[in-house]
Amino acid sequence: MVHSLTNDDRLTIRRAVTLARQFRAFDPARLTTITLPVDRAVQRNGVVRRAGQPGFDAGLCQGWEQILLPRQSDAGAAVARFLARPTRPTPPAPSTTAPPPKPPAPSRISVVVKNATTRPGLAARTATALSHLGFKATNGGDAAPASRTVLSYATGSATAAGTVAQVVKAGRGVARRPQAGLSRVSLILVLGNDLKGVATPVKKPTTPTRPPNPTAATRALPSWDPRPC
Repeated sequence: MVHSLTNDDRLTIRRAVTLARQFRAFDPARLTTITLPVDRAVQRNGVVRRAGQPGFDAGLCQGWEQILLPRQSDAGAAVARFLARPTRPTPPAPSTTAPPPKPPAPSRISVVVKNATTRPGLAARTATALSHLGFKATNGGDAAPASRTVLSYATGSATAAGTVAQVVKAGRGVARRPQAGLSRVSLILVLGNDLKGVATPVKKPTTPTRPPNPTAATRALPSWDPRPC
């Protein structure tokens, strides 16, 4: 390649190395190629005949020198395109999608728990467990028998329903459905036969208390209790 190129006096070793590093990670698929529009021609002693002109075929048969001539004005447009500074891609427009709503805190969610099973006191125990997790849970009594646990919520309160559904354990998961007439943070939890319980609050690990370092006074103490029994 060195013998096929001519460098100018500004192409220093440092610039050559920098150029090589830039092309080191270059993706050939991103390369834009430009072909200079040309016409075939023949010439001898200054006489030129382009393809399609009178004398071109005769000169070709007589062995005139074959050359390529730029096709104006297409060639000028190709050169201008080659010399033009490449334009940077337009940055993507900022996303207009609103971030998902932040789920409300358990202390702001009211849950009415109803028992749709034959297990006595299930609604009261579940409401107590939800209260320990920070929810405003109340016992709603019995409901019509149901095989699956269902959580009803108002339209627009899906995030609050998801917060409750995460802590209630059921066979196929808690079924959620919107219901008209409920406020945004008031939910109705109907316990079905598939209920397995409520998640227990995670206890923070306590750091064990280390005994104090021995001192000269504690080292002199006997290992037995000198007080009489």
